[in-house]
Amino acid sequence: MEKVFLRGKIQKLTFWCLLLTTLFSFFLSIFLIYNHISYKNTIEKKVKDRVFSQTMEGAKEIDIILKKRMSIAQNIVDDLTSGKLSAKETLKKIRDIVDENPDIHGIAIAYKPYAYDPKVRLHAPYYARKHGKPQLIQVESVYDYTKSEHEWYTLPMEKGAMWVGPYFGQAGSVLMTTYSVPFYKVDPVTKEKIVLGVVAIDISLDWVKKIVDSLDFGHSGYGAVISKKGVYLYHPNMEYVQKSKTIFDVAKESKDTGREKAGIKSLRGEGGVIEHTGITTGLPSWLIFEPIPSAGWSLHLTFVKDDIPVNLDILRRQLMMIVLVLTIFGLSFSSLVFRAYEGDNGNLWRICALVFIVLLSGIGILWHISLSFDSDLKSRGVKITGKASLDSFMRSYSKEFIQRGAGEPKYVPTGIFIRSAEFSGANKILVNGYIWQKYNNKTHKGISQGFILPDAVGDIKISEAYSFVQNDTKVIGWYFQATLSTRLDYSTYPVDYERLGIQIRHQDIGKNAILIPDLAAYKFINPSALPGLGKDFIIPDWEVKNSFFEFVMKTYDTNFGIQDYSDQENFPELYFNIMIKRNLVDAFIRNMTPLIIVALLLFAVMFIMTEAKMSKKFAMDIGENLVFIGSMCFVLIFSHINTRGRIPTQEIFYLEYFYFVIYIALLWVPISAILFVSGNQSSFIQYKGNLFSKLLYWPVILGVLFAITMIIFY
Repeated sequence: MEKVFLRGKIQKLTFWCLLLTTLFSFFLSIFLIYNHISYKNTIEKKVKDRVFSQTMEGAKEIDIILKKRMSIAQNIVDDLTSGKLSAKETLKKIRDIVDENPDIHGIAIAYKPYAYDPKVRLHAPYYARKHGKPQLIQVESVYDYTKSEHEWYTLPMEKGAMWVGPYFGQAGSVLMTTYSVPFYKVDPVTKEKIVLGVVAIDISLDWVKKIVDSLDFGHSGYGAVISKKGVYLYHPNMEYVQKSKTIFDVAKESKDTGREKAGIKSLRGEGGVIEHTGITTGLPSWLIFEPIPSAGWSLHLTFVKDDIPVNLDILRRQLMMIVLVLTIFGLSFSSLVFRAYEGDNGNLWRICALVFIVLLSGIGILWHISLSFDSDLKSRGVKITGKASLDSFMRSYSKEFIQRGAGEPKYVPTGIFIRSAEFSGANKILVNGYIWQKYNNKTHKGISQGFILPDAVGDIKISEAYSFVQNDTKVIGWYFQATLSTRLDYSTYPVDYERLGIQIRHQDIGKNAILIPDLAAYKFINPSALPGLGKDFIIPDWEVKNSFFEFVMKTYDTNFGIQDYSDQENFPELYFNIMIKRNLVDAFIRNMTPLIIVALLLFAVMFIMTEAKMSKKFAMDIGENLVFIGSMCFVLIFSHINTRGRIPTQEIFYLEYFYFVIYIALLWVPISAILFVSGNQSSFIQYKGNLFSKLLYWPVILGVLFAITMIIFY
């Protein structure tokens, strides 16, 4: 009677413990999920507000400058209409305006036929910027501007002042947009205005590009400007501009309904934010657009959500804690549903199966979180993902360099294109491809042309592939093949995310030569577009995630024998980084298969050794089982040694804990079987044919592995 009473009391206590654990873990998981979502939403809102505000400021900046240029054109028109200035004085005025305003590419005064002189059909003096100075060109000597295809003249003559373009000016030989305003003469009798021609101010689209590039749109985002007809005036993919593609053309080609909606609203002069998938990144993004009223244009900014500056460690830990609490909830809830406290064999085995599934799923989810939110995405130095970040770095470093008394640094644009890469050892990678540099005759005087790869080991092959001069700048490219030393972190092997850093240094030491990425050589510079890598670039057993340039500040404890060496402290070394993630499926099959097989065989042996009927059927005595377990132990040890030999680290890495857990299982299975067969009086061992050992086998193994995974990746 006492035993029955005690058993009922234990069952009741177990029931209430499970119920309280279930309720506590349930409400705690709701709180943690709410806290996680709230954290993300708060940061997301702050970033969205900041980016939206920046887009408005950018549009306002463009609008102010455009209004000033429109005002300049109107002043010239007023002077011509009133006759205040002579033709000679007018030419001098437009020459001075072009000279004083670097953003103005040129100004033209185009008369309608015979309006300037009854004996002269066309007359259109045009001061255009050539080699930094305004030069006079007669447009009529280049082409007949009255033809319909020259909209900068024909449309304003019909419809009044307007912005036209983009187009390549034949006289200016540059992609530009133009603001054209008709000028008149007043009939002295009727006081009627008679159109005499058009004043046209050309603004190079390079100027618009500079303003857009100065905006901060994250590591992977980009900016664009469209005209009042939806034509791209600027886009990082210059093909859109050169072919006069509209936002609707691009939206149709990419089946981007979000971009189409943004285009429709932009043409109405509206601003807003639309969620869509970026056409250049393929990632979830915000498309933020703001009108530029003076010209009817619209500034579009695409911000990739992956660039939201969240603390990856906090985000990862929040998610892992949610997984932990939900796992506890799943275990306790399933124990309640199947009434584990009653001790029914069938229900206990069902719970065991559910625990197996829950814990195994939990480990898999923790792996996924670790690979998705790995903190090594943080830059070691200054990450360069656009012109804005590069210009900012150059400004700050130039100031610091000059303060040292080292003079002005000589920045050498350098690019890299990797054709192939393959690991030739645990910490060695064989790469080949092209590296090129650009040297200006004036800027880079006094330094040689070439580079070194400081991390190269063994033989390195470098041969000049091409060389040519373009606009006073020599472009020289080399083909290279080298084995580079790289340090990989194997602590979480095989669930690892690695950085392959290729350091490139100028071959001159002590001459203020600093390599900077040649951003203009890449179609897209955002990391997800994999700049510097071919479309078919692969690394066996790895998945390539992104690539980017980075400056890492280095301090050397030597002056390399050079007196007054200025590069000893905080010298920016250029790195080209490739972020790679191990192919988990391949690594799992290669490394986990022996462990899984041994674990399954151990479980089977436990059944055979503790079930009398099965033991007789298989005719295996305790000695034979011990021999079998011993052989499995040797298999596991050799597998462990082989794995350890492939991983060059002195520390215990993640996979090794799986071996340690199975080693303990290898010890426990024969011990529990021997105690059971020898008639040990322990109720834990003898209860229902060593039921507890069999029931707890998988939950304990997976529970320990789950805990280890939490500790290592948290």
